[in-house]
Amino acid sequence: MGNITWTKQFSATPSWFFITDPGASQLTDGQLLAGYARDAGAQTEVAWLESLDDGLTWAEISTTPASDDRQIQRLVHVAENILVWTYYDIVDNTVHVLRSANGGHSWTEVQSYHKDRPPSLALVCGAALSFERSAFAIAGRFNTPSGGGTLQEIATSLDAGETWTLGGVVDSSPGAGRPKTIRNGGSGTWLCGIEDKKIFKTTDWGATWYDVSPTTFPAGFLFAEMNAIAFVTPDIVLAGGMGNATGDHWFPYLYRSTDRGETWTHIPAASIEDWPTANGNPQIFEIQRLTRDGAIFTWGPTGLQSTTPWRLSTDQGQTWRVTNTPADWNTDDSATGTGAVITTKDGSIISLLTVEKETETYAEIWRGTWEC
Repeated sequence: MGNITWTKQFSATPSWFFITDPGASQLTDGQLLAGYARDAGAQTEVAWLESLDDGLTWAEISTTPASDDRQIQRLVHVAENILVWTYYDIVDNTVHVLRSANGGHSWTEVQSYHKDRPPSLALVCGAALSFERSAFAIAGRFNTPSGGGTLQEIATSLDAGETWTLGGVVDSSPGAGRPKTIRNGGSGTWLCGIEDKKIFKTTDWGATWYDVSPTTFPAGFLFAEMNAIAFVTPDIVLAGGMGNATGDHWFPYLYRSTDRGETWTHIPAASIEDWPTANGNPQIFEIQRLTRDGAIFTWGPTGLQSTTPWRLSTDQGQTWRVTNTPADWNTDDSATGTGAVITTKDGSIISLLTVEKETETYAEIWRGTWEC
């Protein structure tokens, strides 16, 4: 497989830098939808862009509010052209759940949850789908007082986001970490990556969850966050994230499963081309499936220690090689790949970037073509 050839298709400023971008999705009819956050006076908003030509051109079709605490959430593609977007209002401590039934052209609030808790305890975790579009969706994670501590409830929907129920719990252990990513494996199976090195699995559409966490960690292990999960096939799953240790500072937190996430094999640094050996703790921010055999992972803002923060696999995640990125990471411009990478129906790759140039922050959309 040759390098990816990239072309910038969209740029807007001033955009607003968030820890993650709002996300992108390919809808049933081939429409592409992507969002970027921007300052809208008293509140931050997300501008939703549509492409009808595999990412060559983009046009704004709607806007929605965004979370006010810089913890932007991810777009949830539920089924067909049905989407769910959640945001947290820091003023009234309320999580709002919006739904679109027309591919993002208009949005209706279908639920809201008020929590009299500090803002950092009322984050929302979106669910990204892979093989099967499903009527099941997860909109949130909320800390509810319970027995002197907190119970981490999630809101679920079984009717494509029209109605929601609060009360499901992924990890019921005391002091459990926040969910970081949720992925759909089809037939009621979902995997949820959590802070504190954990991965939980459900096979009954979220009614019950059980621990399937990896067990291989470095010497002097302190902590890890499982940020990224991707089903490459219905059975083969990749998971990655970041962590810290007093011993091996450059341990790659990258894992592979061949049994739908029940057990995991560690992918060592020797299987990843040019894995960094300085300025430790590289963070795998997101993993995306490209084809049945191909996958790509991106590094977050803390992982720019090497020639490029992206690695590409063509053997279902067993080995990884360096691939070129949409922007030149070695110039004076600071580019951050925030993880939104999708493929189009013609096999192209769409990537969302945040690029800082002097005093401005730009939201950019790049389109790449590659050889299979």
